[in-house]
Amino acid sequence: MAIRTRETEIVQVLVADSGPIQSQLLTRALKSRRDFQVSAVALETAALCNFMQSNHVDVVLIAGNHLPDLSLLRWLRVSYPKVAPVLLAESDERELVINALRAGAKGIFLFTQAPFAMLCKCIHCVFRGEVWINSQQTNYVLDALSEVPTLRVVNANGRTLLTPREEQVV
Repeated sequence: MAIRTRETEIVQVLVADSGPIQSQLLTRALKSRRDFQVSAVALETAALCNFMQSNHVDVVLIAGNHLPDLSLLRWLRVSYPKVAPVLLAESDERELVINALRAGAKGIFLFTQAPFAMLCKCIHCVFRGEVWINSQQTNYVLDALSEVPTLRVVNANGRTLLTPREEQVV
């Protein structure tokens, strides 16, 4: 739950990063703003879990040099559905974008291509329930949705149960 002030809401932001220098720099930059209350933890499920159990968080910024899998995003989505995770990425490769959104990311921010002010805007947008992706990432999502394989109704032996016309109708 965000803290209300006269001017604006204070968003509780957690920075989860595998690089301590980058984490400290990002945390300090965000703390310089009055609309954020910022904490930082290591990019590990155990550290994140310990912090989340005892603190309220609105937005989690997930950064790191590499994310071999997106299990941390899935865990956040299941364990803390009201928290908005944002993936801080160096590039917006198609598979990363699609898999991050499937895993539960509410935003994908390209920190190498956008200024700090845009990150602040991203945090506020996902806090309000919006999704933060650029037009290229939106195209990736739309393409992925249109690639749904055709439905094939078969029996236990793999034999087709519908005629070609019935499959078209389905």
